[in-house]
Amino acid sequence: MSLIVKKINIIKTLLFFTIVCTSLSFASSSKAASLYFSPSSATYRIGETFQISLFVNSTDQAMNAAQSTIYFPTDKLSVISVGTKNSIFSLMVETPTFSNQSGNAGFSGIVLNPGYTGKSGRLVTINFAAKALGKATISIGASQVLANDGVGTNILTGRGSATINIIEKAKVEPKPEVKPEVKPTTTPK
Repeated sequence: MSLIVKKINIIKTLLFFTIVCTSLSFASSSKAASLYFSPSSATYRIGETFQISLFVNSTDQAMNAAQSTIYFPTDKLSVISVGTKNSIFSLMVETPTFSNQSGNAGFSGIVLNPGYTGKSGRLVTINFAAKALGKATISIGASQVLANDGVGTNILTGRGSATINIIEKAKVEPKPEVKPEVKPTTTPK
């Protein structure tokens, strides 16, 4: 074989592998899901309670299961409860749990067939109490979002976080004391 034919075959082979690799990367990126908090940032006062919900965005591929561990700073926040009201989950594999000593919360749930496809599928809602001044970051740790593809492919590609600013309690100004009006008494003559 001539040198020119060998070069053409090498170029064809490289072109083929480039096309295959590119199409595989597009295929894997088009079937993606992400987890995010809402609100993603907020300000609360010490002693206030508030809610943050964890959502899944899975618009390209139906998902049918998710599990996650959520972390929070125990010096700034404490969890009151983790709930599934208004969740897309049909069944909870693991009842939502939390530990204010370890600073984490977790859950595992299933969405029945045909699964969930959409931008804002609520998974859980966490009720927090603000404990101390400063910035608290709530983050997503070990997690999976499984595709409704018959084999449970993990399609999780993105994890958000939430930033909570905790400020001082509102100062309550004491109300001025209102003294009753004293009418002069008259003495009968």
